[in-house]
Amino acid sequence: RSHHKKSKKKKKKKDKNKDREKKHKHHHKDKKRKREEDGEDEISVYPQIGSPGRELRTCVIKKLQERTPLSKGLDHLLGLLEKKDPQNFFAWPVTDNIAPGYSSIIT
Repeated sequence: RSHHKKSKKKKKKKDKNKDREKKHKHHHKDKKRKREEDGEDEISVYPQIGSPGRELRTCVIKKLQERTPLSKGLDHLLGLLEKKDPQNFFAWPVTDNIAPGYSSIIT
């Protein structure tokens, strides 16, 4: 019997999480609609962190706002460059293990 009660509690907790996710999604949809109505379709200077299509949390936005305009610009530029390299071909530096003699050629 105690096992049955535990599973009920877990189910309730899952339902709460689902409700939170639904509320969260609707909240963002409302924000997006409001932005579209106001005509605020600006290009974001903030790099996309997390899953695509998801808005940044306020704590992340505050952290990004503390940074200098130069670092914001560089982050934006990095994001644009990463979009040009979807297979992450240029994401990591070339080492001599990957290409023997590479470091002696480029120096």
